[in-house]
Order: sequence, then structure tokens, then C-alpha cells
Amino acid sequence: GVGWVATDLLTIDGNLLNLPSISQLTFDLPTLTPTASVIQQVNVAGATSVPLSPAFAALGDKLWGMMLQAGFQPETSTLGGLFLMNLTTGEAITFGNDVAFSGMSLSKIAILAALYDKFDAPLSLDAAIEVANMMICSENSASNALLARLGDGDMVQGAAYVTDFLRRLGLQNMYLVAPYRITEQATPAPVTAPTTQVDQSRAQPDYSNHITVDDMGQLLAGMYQCAVQNSGPLLSFSEARFTTGECRQMLDVMSINNLSQPLMMSAGVPDGTRVAHKHGYINDTHGNAGIVFTPGGDYALVTALHAPTWLDFQISFPLIMNMSRETFNYLNPATPQETNRDVFIVPVEECQVATNPIIDELTSINFAG
Repeated sequence: GVGWVATDLLTIDGNLLNLPSISQLTFDLPTLTPTASVIQQVNVAGATSVPLSPAFAALGDKLWGMMLQAGFQPETSTLGGLFLMNLTTGEAITFGNDVAFSGMSLSKIAILAALYDKFDAPLSLDAAIEVANMMICSENSASNALLARLGDGDMVQGAAYVTDFLRRLGLQNMYLVAPYRITEQATPAPVTAPTTQVDQSRAQPDYSNHITVDDMGQLLAGMYQCAVQNSGPLLSFSEARFTTGECRQMLDVMSINNLSQPLMMSAGVPDGTRVAHKHGYINDTHGNAGIVFTPGGDYALVTALHAPTWLDFQISFPLIMNMSRETFNYLNPATPQETNRDVFIVPVEECQVATNPIIDELTSINFAG
């Protein structure tokens, strides 16, 4: 074969053109050790373990490469994590699942699930409006009102209920131990955060609200199994407190996230594609978690991205869109999405849900079966 080396790495004495040619073919070089892939297979609770196909593993490698290309390097302070599951085949991969990220508004998915764990559908009108405001408008005040319901009037006890629910589900590295701060100046609640099995410092997570991409992905997979496949851990644990109808309600309200305007993962798929998701972003961390329903198969995707002090939206948002689009195109090769859609964020003051049809669904006995 032919090789090369940059001349600026060499010190050259004499005339290279006068060197004799050689015919040596063996050089006793050491055996190279291949770099281990960062992509890990996930065994999702409630699902049969499925070996990764070469094509799905290649998709995971491609998404990992996209994250590296965007500057999220695991050995630096700018890093990210991802969970991806083909909900049709059961194949699932993850990377960056050994790092705790700020839960941001993504943890509102856990609040929603814990609410249905404790209370039977249909919801009261007040609770339904609070759910819609939390999941669609991402209002922290509505989230805290629901925590108070879970804690019998005490928001901190409500957060503890959410964490206990996650532990009963087997999710050990994700927790919520305090209500959301309504303003940056709000005094944090005096609580003690638990120690988990992952790195709790590298991504500088909020002390009271931790997720890992793996745990969040497992929760989403359980919600999908319950709603679509009538199976999974939500139906088999916790004294069978969930019904398929309740799980469908959870995914329905998540499908109206940001009034159905394209944002993050939903901006990477065609218009009209159902995306049940929740986004979250603070100064140094951005994330998205949800389920995308497509003609070629459904998938669960969780991303969390972190940079010290400030993460540029012009880097994180397109990356999340592109990774969702690559997954959509993998499942729908005959009808690929060529470009991302324009992102539109509805201002909170314009997000109105009181007359949204989802309120009727959340409060109707006919939808709770």
C-alpha cells in the first residue's frame, strides 16, 4: 500500500530524491486495538431484548458522529447524551447515559405519569387545565400545582412522590426533589438530593432535578407500550394503577406540545407527523424527549446537550432536528424528509388551553378506559 506523513512532522537531512527504494513488506508493527464504540445496546424494561441490526447500529454511529461534529465531545465540558428506540422492532441504543443532566421541563413527563399513577382518570377540570398548561405551555406554576396535588398540598412531598414513582418503575438515576422555581431569584427549597449511580457533576445539573437519557427513554417506552401495545411496566407494576386509556391521554396531551408548532425533534419530520414530546432548555442545557409516530415505524428519542455557562440555540436546536430527521428517514427511506421545518416557539403569554379540545378528553369518562 501507499502511506503518507506530513513533512512538518519530520526533520529531514539530505536530499530525499537520492534515497534508494525498498521492497520490505513486513515491519513487525504492534497489533492495533480497535476503539470501542460508545453506542450501547439497551434492554428496555417490559420489552423483549432484541439484538441490534447492522443498519440500526450504523444509524446510532451516525447520530453519534453528528453530535461529535457539532462539538459535543464526551471528554470535554461540552457533552451530550442520546437514547433511541425503534418501537416497532424493540431495538434500542444509548450513549452519554452515564451522566446526569438537568431535568429542565423534560421532568414534567415524569410528573404527568406520576399523576396518573396516583389518581384515576378522568381528571377534574382544574387538574386537566393544570396538565395542559404544564405539558403544552410548559408553565412551571402549573407543574407546581400538580406537585401539590401529588403531595396532598405539599409541593416538596409531591416531588418526593414523583421520585418514588420513578424508583418503583426501576429508574434509579432520575429524580425530582423540589418544585420548579418560578423566578431565578426564588429561594431553593431546603431538600437533600439523592446520590445516584451516574456522574452528577460533569453536566452541572440542577441539584433538585436530574435525568439521564436512558431513564427518560425507558419511561417513554413504558408509556408507549401501555398506550399502543397494551403491555409494559406501567400496566404490570404499581398495583395496576394505569389503564391503556390513561396512557393514551398522556401521549395525546404531549402531542399538542407548543400548540403543535414545529420545535426541536418535531421540526425534523414532515408536517402532519404526530410527535408526542416535551422540550426543555435553560442557559447551559437543552433537551427534548418524545415519541414520533411514522408510517414506517414509531421511535422514541431523548437528547440532552450541555455546555458550560451558555449553550447556543443555533447549535443545539438544528442538531436535535437533524438527529430526528435522520431517524425518520431511516424508518421511511421511500419518503425521506429532505430539510428541517422552520421552528416556531409560541410565547407563554399567547399559549391558551382552556378551550382546547384536549380538556374535554382529559375530563371525559369516555376516554379513560
